[in-house]
Amino acid sequence: MALKGVNLGGWLVVERWMTPSLFEGLPATNEYELVQHAEGRARLKQHHLAFITESDWQWMANDGIELVRLPVGYWVLEGDEPYIAAKKRLNWAFSMAKKYHIQILLDLHAAPGAQNDADHSGSGAPHKGTRWLKSRYDQAATINILEQLAQTYGHHPQLWGLQLLNEPTPGTWGLRLAWFYRSAYKKAVLHLRPGTYLVYSDAYKPWFLTNTFGWLRQRGYPAVMDVHLYYCFDPEHRRKSLGWYFRLAEKSRALLWLLHLQQPLIVGEWSGALTEVVDRETTEEFLAIQRHAYQNTLATCYWSYKTEHDNAWNYRYMVQTTPKH
Repeated sequence: MALKGVNLGGWLVVERWMTPSLFEGLPATNEYELVQHAEGRARLKQHHLAFITESDWQWMANDGIELVRLPVGYWVLEGDEPYIAAKKRLNWAFSMAKKYHIQILLDLHAAPGAQNDADHSGSGAPHKGTRWLKSRYDQAATINILEQLAQTYGHHPQLWGLQLLNEPTPGTWGLRLAWFYRSAYKKAVLHLRPGTYLVYSDAYKPWFLTNTFGWLRQRGYPAVMDVHLYYCFDPEHRRKSLGWYFRLAEKSRALLWLLHLQQPLIVGEWSGALTEVVDRETTEEFLAIQRHAYQNTLATCYWSYKTEHDNAWNYRYMVQTTPKH
């Protein structure tokens, strides 16, 4: 049975759609642009302190959350002008996880140079992901950050795993990305206690990247593929019926089973969001189908624990408003 998890998205790496109040009145669309402004910097520092508090950890523990996937930017430990470091809050998160018996998957969500062109890679500039994929300099800097994270938290009892990178641009066949993953794996395992999972994104091309590590995998340091399953972003989906969504979610169980033959898996991001607004009963049915389909993975992490919106992207809201039968 999969560990029950959530993402602490929108906290140490911010996204405008999740916390629009941070960006209100400022000419900024992502974290890089936000921290160019004094007001934005002040808001972000307060956000680091207030968005996730001890009461959130207590709530997660009471809800039975076993694993938190914690997205961080490459600047989290030491900063990188204009980005703001958040090492104290990350240390605090590990102390809260220990207190409430929750494990952490530390996820490098934003890399030097930006591994994709989305705002959650820190900047969201067009074609950045393509440039990162071709830049040995940016990839070497990314590996250096992973080593620092492993050195800092690699022996913490609450560290379940280290994610080498979130949703990087894969390239045509994934060969450059596979090279990066192998290089990062070999460096990171030097600083992690045995039993720590090394997690790598399927980059939405799982068949190109399955069994990426092969003989490189070292005993005691399992390599785990992270699959993200959403049913709301592909424009083609907008023309489909609700029944089609449900069947597709059910079929994902077979996909995961086939991938599992090559390496362990997690579903690192999923949600109840669909391309259209549906009633709550339909959403709950859709969530139940997904839970059943993903149950034989190592872990599932809902995106996200909370946002400023009351909808299917907000796990806490969904739990607190679940219809009682």
